[in-house]
Amino acid sequence: DRDHEATAIAWHPKQQTLAIGWNSGNVSFWDDTRTTQPNSVHATAVSLIVWSNKGDRLLTANESGVVFIHAYQEGQLIQLQSYNAEACASHAQFANSRETSSAFLLGTTSGCIYNGDDSGTFSKLGNIGSAINSIFFGDSQQIMVIISVQSVMFLYQISNETKISLKKKVKLSIKGDGTNLRFAWDSQCFLLAANKEPCVRLWSVQSDESIVLPLSDSRHMAKGNDFIVSITYNPRSMTLVGGTAMGRVVMWRCMPKRNTDE
Repeated sequence: DRDHEATAIAWHPKQQTLAIGWNSGNVSFWDDTRTTQPNSVHATAVSLIVWSNKGDRLLTANESGVVFIHAYQEGQLIQLQSYNAEACASHAQFANSRETSSAFLLGTTSGCIYNGDDSGTFSKLGNIGSAINSIFFGDSQQIMVIISVQSVMFLYQISNETKISLKKKVKLSIKGDGTNLRFAWDSQCFLLAANKEPCVRLWSVQSDESIVLPLSDSRHMAKGNDFIVSITYNPRSMTLVGGTAMGRVVMWRCMPKRNTDE
């Protein structure tokens, strides 16, 4: 698809394979040895690509709100389900638990929230009233965290019947209008945020505790006023990584609490 623009990309969770969505509606795959021929998938530009945690399912969506769930096999897609959302899908997240690897949450530019899977389930759970910045699962607590573009955090409890109930709605204390906010999730209870500041902010969605991780160590600071522009978190190694405006990569590692009784 050299004559078209890439509009969505996502790394395979277990392979060195990159899924690429194009404004032609095609999806192709690249690794360090080859690029597959494009799969003709959507009629309009691909707006979203998300892998399941096992890497055996791929969710794709286009600007018209059409959502496809595919099985992935060595660079080829087998369409399993087709759904229609009310607006363009902007965010999606598969559940982490092995038993429900095909279950996912999906958010749209209009603020609608859907749950679905690869077996034909697709239903609207609600609407937060504004566009969505991020969606996260907390599998162990059966919670869902949604952040709007206005920096409002919604905490939902997920029931066994795939229904949700609002537990908390909080306006996050940030500088600016939230345009520069980038979020990550520790898969348990902490929301991690970068907002073009010389720090990373952490919020506990359960207790409202907040923590600030500053770029105060001289080893981490470039000359001038450096700040964090992007973040990601690896739950396996419990490592938080931040990228700065001056090209630095900063890492923090979460250490287990010591037993104070010892």
